[in-house]
Amino acid sequence: MEYIIKGAVKAYLKKNKMRVATATYEALDKQMEENLDKASARARKNKRQTVMPQDL
Repeated sequence: MEYIIKGAVKAYLKKNKMRVATATYEALDKQMEENLDKASARARKNKRQTVMPQDL
């Protein structure tokens, strides 16, 4: 599943005079999924069905 907006990542890095490798997008998606899994687990642990900023 794709979570990030490739154009936004590319634009941000271009603004910082950097380029982005294609594999970077996949790595960012994986990292985002891991973060969301951890946040979901924390919310469940606190008996909530809503992920909140503090869960991240």
